[in-house]
Amino acid sequence: MSTRPRRPDLPEPWPTGISGGALHVPARPMWRCKRCGEESPCSTQRQELLLGYQGMRASLSIHLGMMFIDCMGDLYTCLPAGGAPTPGELYERWFGLLAELKTDGPPPMWKPQADPDEW
Repeated sequence: MSTRPRRPDLPEPWPTGISGGALHVPARPMWRCKRCGEESPCSTQRQELLLGYQGMRASLSIHLGMMFIDCMGDLYTCLPAGGAPTPGELYERWFGLLAELKTDGPPPMWKPQADPDEW
C-alpha cells in the first residue's frame, strides 16, 4: 500500500453516495438495499452506479456481472424452490442498467497526463 498523499483533484475511491449519508448497498443474502429496503440495485444505487461509471461501459459490465452472479448464488441458495426470481428477471434487474449508461466520451475525471510521476 502506498503512503503517498492523495492528489486533491482525484475523487475518493469510495464515494459517500448522492444520497448524502449511508450508501445504498445490498444486504446479503436477500439482496435488498440496506438503506431503503428496495430490491438491489435500488433506484438510488442505480443512479450512483451510472454516475460512477459514466463513460466506462466495460467496467460497469464487469461490476454488474459479478453482482449478478453473487445475487443469483445467494438467492437460489436461501430461498425455497420457486421463491427466487427467474434468471431472466435477475438479468434484467442487473444488466438493464447498461441501457441507461451514457457512453459519449471519457469519464468526467479522466485527464491525460504528460508525466506519469505527477499521478
